[in-house]
Amino acid sequence: MTTPAIAAAASLLSSQQHLIGPTGPSCGSVTMETMVDFVSLTEHNVSITEEGIISLDGHDEPLDLDTCSAVINSLRLEIDQTSLGEFKFLYFDYVEEEDPSPVPVNIWSSTQPLKNCDYCPTIAEDSTFQDIQTKEFVTVTLGDSTITIDDQTVDFVQKGCTFDIKLESFDVPVTGTILTSSGNDRVEHTMIQFQDLTGSVNEDPIYPLNVWQMV
Repeated sequence: MTTPAIAAAASLLSSQQHLIGPTGPSCGSVTMETMVDFVSLTEHNVSITEEGIISLDGHDEPLDLDTCSAVINSLRLEIDQTSLGEFKFLYFDYVEEEDPSPVPVNIWSSTQPLKNCDYCPTIAEDSTFQDIQTKEFVTVTLGDSTITIDDQTVDFVQKGCTFDIKLESFDVPVTGTILTSSGNDRVEHTMIQFQDLTGSVNEDPIYPLNVWQMV
């Protein structure tokens, strides 16, 4: 069954893949989609119009239709689509910086059901990821059937690109999913997103709890 959230995300992603339409560039349209802020752990209502207006909790800002980005509170917001069928807002602190950091200072994520990844992203040995919530760095190595995070090695399932792990930030084991995210600049970001499929942390087991991004 197609939920309103899935339909909204499909509309946005379809429009991002076909940016030049009969009336010019478009970033798609979304009406009152719920997105989770990974830093503050709050939810926000988001709408996007075909004409290039993004509304965040009722505050309207213009979108650059060529890049699907905007300047929000002195941060650059980039609209991305992911290999899981979601869309994400990446906030970068480089509106005027000449040598910006490639890691966003915050990420918002849509909360619609996820699909399995079509492929598992490649992660080199001893790759560094940053926790968007704590800003701490972790070392990740991905093998064919295992994944090692710092000094903890667990089984990795290629189908769906998932693994179960116990992290200090959660009271119960969580499920991590490796995904990629990219916007109109075609720069691909590799991320690990966490959920509690038991529903102990959040009643909705598919609700995204945190995300790490490769540095």
